[in-house]
Amino acid sequence: MAFDTFRRIIRNSETCGNRRRFEFRETDKSSKLSKVVVMGFQTDDSVKFSFDGKKGLSPYLSQSGDHLKACDYVLLTRIDDQNYLIFIEMKSESINKNRVSKQFMSSICFMDYCSSILNRFHDSDLLEKCQKRFVVFYKSPPIPKTTTLLQMTAMGHAHNLPDNPMVVAYTKPVRIRQIL
Repeated sequence: MAFDTFRRIIRNSETCGNRRRFEFRETDKSSKLSKVVVMGFQTDDSVKFSFDGKKGLSPYLSQSGDHLKACDYVLLTRIDDQNYLIFIEMKSESINKNRVSKQFMSSICFMDYCSSILNRFHDSDLLEKCQKRFVVFYKSPPIPKTTTLLQMTAMGHAHNLPDNPMVVAYTKPVRIRQIL
């Protein structure tokens, strides 16, 4: 029920449905990483939405500044009785840690606003109980066909803070548990 309420307050959100997978697409035509596939969702009510292509997070805020630079996607899912908010950024090659961190922080501010709406108008603490994860997918250089390992690193030990995301060299579809 809470996932449905969240979906109703977010414009252009979508669920993974019975496919149990999401495709994340980059809207920039010059991007070298055009699509990321995440699969293996346990429930069909997982929700994603995109900030990409939006002119601003709010018409009431100044249209300049770091607070307007959101990440590409936010994903809300439930895995093993735990709710997760996963903030996703897609990069072609180079990753500017400071810029990506600001994009994630701006997205957290927006999700805090959504949490307040859910709490005040729908008596739901859904987003407050979520564990946060931050993931950057980037276009991996070609790798030899003999290796099948997914290349992932966290800039530190965990990826539950915006300045410490998991960085994934994307070469093939990823299972959701790999990025939790």
